[in-house]
Amino acid sequence: MRKKKVKKEQELRQKRKVRKKVKKRVPVEELRVPKQKESAVSRKKEKTRVKKKKKMVARSHASEENKKEKKRRISVQKTIAYKEMGRDGICKVKDGVYSKTICFHDINYQLAQNEDKNTIFEGWCDFLNYFDNSIHVQLSFINQKSDMTEYEKAIRIEPQYDVYDAIRMEYAQMLKRQLSKGNNGLVKSKYITFSVEADSVKKARPRLERIETDILNHFKRTIRNPL
Repeated sequence: MRKKKVKKEQELRQKRKVRKKVKKRVPVEELRVPKQKESAVSRKKEKTRVKKKKKMVARSHASEENKKEKKRRISVQKTIAYKEMGRDGICKVKDGVYSKTICFHDINYQLAQNEDKNTIFEGWCDFLNYFDNSIHVQLSFINQKSDMTEYEKAIRIEPQYDVYDAIRMEYAQMLKRQLSKGNNGLVKSKYITFSVEADSVKKARPRLERIETDILNHFKRTIRNPL
């Protein structure tokens, strides 16, 4: 009897051990759950990483476009066709090129006599031949609209309430007709620009001054009234 009881107790102990071992074992379904969680987390990380990459690429493209736009934008300084303007009238167009400009008035060639026309034409030819290959020349003619009321005030003749008022009125009307037929309210300005090549302003100044005096002397002889 005692032997049977000992065997039963041993069997019970073994069964308890087996049950404990079974409890410690993890089912297959529970083992698969953390893998799914890890895959979901990794997917989220990949998505966030891709989004960050896309944002970085978009920012880089935007910065490049902004740089291109800034380069394309034209400032006021870029529109000006020279670098420096001196108080003496000498302009630094670019490195190694200096220029100067003179304003002049013309004369009425049509109203001149035939002899005067020949002398004016010959003088103009000599003037153009004066400039050699080392001097760059440019003629500029600018027409600007003017206020006709100022000219009308200038030619207006006030009546004096005497016998000659009729003559004054007739003369004033003739001036108005001439004003309307003449320049059509345009103020014409004429400029000549000459430039030379030099290493510095000091070297360019004496040559430009010499050319300026020659041009002014020529204008005094032919075209007259230079500024």
